[in-house]
This record gives sequence, C-alpha cells and structure tokens, in this order.
Amino acid sequence: MNNELKKEVNFEISEINKLFNEGKPLLDLIKIKEKPDFIEKSAAGSFLHSFYNGIEKLAILIYKGINEKIPNDIKWHKKLLEKTFNSTKNYPILFNNEYKIQLQDYMEFRHFFRHTYGYNINIEKLKPLINNAEILWEKIRNDINKFLESL
Repeated sequence: MNNELKKEVNFEISEINKLFNEGKPLLDLIKIKEKPDFIEKSAAGSFLHSFYNGIEKLAILIYKGINEKIPNDIKWHKKLLEKTFNSTKNYPILFNNEYKIQLQDYMEFRHFFRHTYGYNINIEKLKPLINNAEILWEKIRNDINKFLESL
C-alpha cells in the first residue's frame, strides 16, 4: 500500500479523534440536557457537520489514493456515500452496509446544517445523531483500517 496514502488517512483519523476528544464535554451535555439552548444546539450541529465532513474527506482520500473515480456533479455527496457501500472488481466495500442508513442521516443533517439557521435545529433529530456518533465512528474507523489492510 502507498505509504503516503496511509499517512494522510491516519492524519484524518487523528483529526476526527481529536474532534471527539475536544467535543466530549459538549456531547455529554447534549446527551443529558433535555432542552439545549441555541448556542449548545448550534455547537452540536457544528460538531456533526465536522464529523461528517471528515468521513467524506477520508473516503475521497482513499478513493483518490487507489485511483478510483470521485463523483463530480451536483449530487456528488450522495453518490460518494453510495460508492462507499459498493465493491468493485478491484476493491471491497469501504463501509459496512449495517450502518448505511445511519450515515445517510448524518449526510442529510450536514446538508440541513449548511443551509439553515441554528435556531431551526430540531433537538429530536440532533440527539440521536450525537448519541450514536462515537459508536459509529468506531465502526467506520475499523472498516477503514480493514480496507487499507486489504490493499
């Protein structure tokens, strides 16, 4: 495997790990607080936005590193996510289908967050994403490592 690709992927993984470490007080607060205020919801939305952007960045790095075509049209976010759950004749799937719907929810939230005002964030939609983010990240990280080992 290309050492430069592995180095770049490991850097991005460390950045998302840092996001979780730095965001832990916020995540813990959102998990227990019944009605987070505007600032807390906005900060949690920003966390989720960064988390999903990091996942996309990892997928792009990996696909570029193995010379796979990256979607490049108006629906590229959706197509990129779909690509991660499909194998090719040369490569296995990147992400396990078991959490496909979850990742779609994070992608949809990222889109919503980019195109709305913080006061529109619905806590009932935000909380499950916050509550499941760490477990999902662990699964994604494991899948990425398995994929890289298969190269």
